[in-house]
Amino acid sequence: MIEKTITMSMYEYKMLSTEAEIAREAYNQLKEEKMVFLTLGTRAMDTSQMSGQIVDKDELLSKMQKHLSLMKKRGEERETSYIQRIVDLEKQLSIIQAPIKAVSKWWHKLLK
Repeated sequence: MIEKTITMSMYEYKMLSTEAEIAREAYNQLKEEKMVFLTLGTRAMDTSQMSGQIVDKDELLSKMQKHLSLMKKRGEERETSYIQRIVDLEKQLSIIQAPIKAVSKWWHKLLK
C-alpha cells in the first residue's frame, strides 16, 4: 500500500483541530446531560446522613417507573384485600346478629 500525504495550510489545520475540539466538548456536554447527581438521605435517631452518586438519567427513570408500577400493583392488591376483608366481616356480623333478632321469647321483650 502506498501512503498518501495530504497537504494543507496551517490555518486549515488549526480550523480542523478547533472544530474537532468543539465537537468533543459538545459530545461531553451531551454525555453529562444524561447523567444526574442523585442525593440519598437517611435519617437515624439523631443524625441524618447524606450521600450521592452520579447515575444515568435513563436508567434512573426506568428504575423509578418500575418501582411506581410495582407500588400501583401492590396498592390495588391491598385495596382488593381490604374490600374482601370488609365483606367477610359484614358476613360474620350478619351471622352473629341474625340469631339475636330471630329469638322472640316473651321474657326477652320484657327485658327490652
